[in-house]
This record gives sequence, structure tokens and C-alpha cells, in this order.
Amino acid sequence: MTEGDAGKPSAAGRVCTVTTLWDSLDNVRQFVARNLAAGADHMFIFLDAPAPDVGEYLEGLDAVTVVRTGKRYWRGHRPDDLNVRQIVNANTASYLLSPFDSVRWLFHIDGDEVLDIDRDELLSSDAPVARLSVLESVSRAHWDGPVDRFKRTPTPEELVRLTRLGVIPRPHLHEYFHGHIRGKVGMRPTLDLRLSIHNVFTRAGERVVAQPSPEWHVLHYDCWSSEEFLRKWASPMASRKAKFAGRRGRLRDAVNAVLDTPSLADEERDRRLMDIYNTYIADDVTALEEAGLLVAPRSDLHTPRGLGPDREAVHRLLDHLVSVERRYFMSPRRKAHPRELFEELLRSGSLDADLQSRLAATLARPPATVATVADSDGAERRNGGTDRS
Repeated sequence: MTEGDAGKPSAAGRVCTVTTLWDSLDNVRQFVARNLAAGADHMFIFLDAPAPDVGEYLEGLDAVTVVRTGKRYWRGHRPDDLNVRQIVNANTASYLLSPFDSVRWLFHIDGDEVLDIDRDELLSSDAPVARLSVLESVSRAHWDGPVDRFKRTPTPEELVRLTRLGVIPRPHLHEYFHGHIRGKVGMRPTLDLRLSIHNVFTRAGERVVAQPSPEWHVLHYDCWSSEEFLRKWASPMASRKAKFAGRRGRLRDAVNAVLDTPSLADEERDRRLMDIYNTYIADDVTALEEAGLLVAPRSDLHTPRGLGPDREAVHRLLDHLVSVERRYFMSPRRKAHPRELFEELLRSGSLDADLQSRLAATLARPPATVATVADSDGAERRNGGTDRS
């Protein structure tokens, strides 16, 4: 399908992603290349820590907008919780893009995730929120080539069968997937909804129903090798204070117990960490293959369209948004609605005529009608906006 197909005007829209990132240059290169080839037109990357080489690389890419989240950005009040920082950054991007109708979807993804979508179907959908189901990379100690096998979500019957075969200890998705099980969401950028980690919420904290599709996935490259396991859980970049429940909590405790034993020689420490990898992470690839649970990602390559003629205006508005207080992008409990921010910007007289017109049109747009469900775990309210896996 091409832009302008009869009856499908939304197919001309753009797909964007937003990510809070701190990683090596090699991993960032791979992350960007994979997503641009898989369906993203433009990526917004918020650097969570100083990384001059990464920042310089990203700033040289036409299809990427990089934001350095330093003291000016956080105005001296950087949240300790990574989830909170991610949500603030995601909604900065959403509010930034809300005046630009050319952007149809904004997806909040992590640095180890890649879109796996049918763009034609996605861009033709009029759903306010889309759900990407997770496909998690198989984990094996070493790969001779690219990671090309991913675990799909099993049925309850398949989980029981895997348990009987001894592949997993009990029939639960948390024993089958090593990372999150909820997948990720995307939405039309707007001032009236909040993009979170795995869900979209109204300003009142109600979870918005997200439309799924068998053709919409996110590839999660979670500990796909023993080396990646060590990088994620035992390297200086690892968040050793992170709190997890269940299997991931036991994994975190086991890794910390090894790292917090200074008397261990390097060889013994590495051996124990590999024992943990084999116990908690390594997959029985043969058994999963025989069970029909492994799939390959899409092979069709996408040419990113960038932001097109809106690029300069997006960046001009971004300059304004990164310099204001972050409270506008926090939990609704802070009682600072982004509409108030847009109104203040209009009154300030600091916007050019183009941005003034765009912001005025955004404020005049009525809120979208969305279906909501009760937030069963109370995460939006309890965690000030976070909804953890």
C-alpha cells in the first residue's frame, strides 16, 4: 500500500518511537538500525546519562532526535526511579508531537526492543491506542549469526505441556519469559492521555483499552546471550538496586550475592555467574522449537521517512519544552496539565507564528473518546505514574 490509497487516509502517517537510553555506542547503533529498518520513521532518544560518543553519533542521524537530560532538563530534580524518568520523557515526546498531524503513532520502547509491525494495518487503524505483544529473543550462550529466533506467547495448554516436559518449573508466563509479559503500547500523540511503560492512561488514571493485532509485536532482545546477560545484570551499567518480584527477584538476589562477595577470585566469580545464567536464563531451544513456540521476525525492510517538512518546527517546539519544569510531564497528581503549559507558551509571545497556530489548534481539539478499564493493580496511582512489569 502506498501513501494516499483510497479509503485509507491515515496510511500516510508516520510511526515514531521514544526511548530513555543509556548504553554502549555499539548497542545504540544496533538499536537504531534495527528499529528504522523495522518500521520506525523517526526516533526520539533521551540520554539518561552523559555519553558524548553516543550523543554525537545520534545527532548525526536525520531520523533521530536526541535529548540530553542533564541539569537544565531536570532543573535540579532528577527522579531516582527510572520508570518515572521514562514516563516523563515519553510524555515530553507525546506532547511535543501533539500539534503535528503527520505523526500517527508514538511507541514507547526500551533500548533492547525493536518494532515488528505490519505498517499498512497499523497506519490504517483508527484505534486510539495499539498494543504490541511481546516476542522475546531465545537465550543461548553464543550465536553464530544474528538473533533470529523469538518466543511467542504460549497458550495455557502449551505452558502446562512445557512444565510437564521440565522446560519451565511451573505453568506461568513469568517462568517462560525472562523479561516483561505485557508488551508495549503506542498512541496518537495528545495532551489528554499519558503514555506509560506498558499502558496508556487518562488524566484521571484510568487505563485506556489498547487494540491488539496478530501482526503487531515488539521484539524484546532480553539476555539473548550469556554476554548480554552479564551486561544487563552484572556490568557497571546494571541497576543493582532495582526491585523485582518472583523469578526476576530471585535472579537479582543471586547475582548480587556473587558480586557482593569480594573474596571470590575472578574465575570463580565468572563461573558462578554463568551457573546463574544457565539456571535462570538459558533456554532449551530444541524443546521450544519442537513445541512450535519459536518464530522469526519480519524480514521486509523499511525506509524511514523522518519527520519530513515538520522537522524544523518539531525541533523549535522541543527547545521550549526541554527548558520548562518537568511537573507538566509527571503524574496527574501533580495537578499540572500540559494544556496549561501550551496556554502559557501562547501567552509568553516567545513562539513564532507557525508554532502559535499549531498550539492553538491543538488546544481547540476536543479530547478523543476512549474506552477505559479499571487499573486492577493500581500501579498508575500507587507509583505516581509507573506501571511495572
